[in-house]
Amino acid sequence: MVFVRSLVLLVKFLFLYSLFSFAFTTCFPQIHPKCHGDESHALLQFKEGFVINNLASDDLLGYPKTSSWNSSTDCCSWDALNVMSTQTM
Repeated sequence: MVFVRSLVLLVKFLFLYSLFSFAFTTCFPQIHPKCHGDESHALLQFKEGFVINNLASDDLLGYPKTSSWNSSTDCCSWDALNVMSTQTM
């Protein structure tokens, strides 16, 4: 009788643990920040205002930093940007 009761409690615990684990991972945002569409659009417009001069740098591999900026990738992964993970509600 004690074994059955313990088994029932264990099954209930595992069910609740699974339920809370699923709810926690789906309800909270990811740890890695993601760029909002309006933010990446604003950054791309900002980039359009740049005058790129390849002779301005001696480091041929490090210039221009904005070459990775495009609408098909997340702006948090673009070179020369440092994105901090913050939550707003």
